[in-house]
Amino acid sequence: MSASEAPRRSDAYGLDDPFSTLGDSRDAGVREIVRRLNGSLGATLVAALAGASNATAAREWARDDGPGIEPEAAKRLCFAHVVWRIVADAEGAQVARAWFIGANPWLHDDTAVNAIRVGRLEDVAMAARALAEDSHSG
Repeated sequence: MSASEAPRRSDAYGLDDPFSTLGDSRDAGVREIVRRLNGSLGATLVAALAGASNATAAREWARDDGPGIEPEAAKRLCFAHVVWRIVADAEGAQVARAWFIGANPWLHDDTAVNAIRVGRLEDVAMAARALAEDSHSG
């Protein structure tokens, strides 16, 4: 797929509102998302997604009695979870983990983890859509 054939920015993937999958209990929902991401990506990458300095923060956020998560960090983590589901559903969990940490041509050879950390959510959404659409086209 060429850049001129880039996937639409708004579609049915649910990336426009990363909180849309959380229901009414956002704090509990974010903690569950952190637990899932910790299991899939590891606490070090989850901390990096959120902009935290170490993996301890990601492990503590996963606890029901853990410290609060800053709203911007929670938004990035919820977004990362939606992207994780898109990529893992298309290619499997091992490929999804590699996709998050590998250089990505759709992100100008940056990683999805770093792009999410710095707030390039729209770019990451496009990259995930491109992967998902290519995986089903062949």
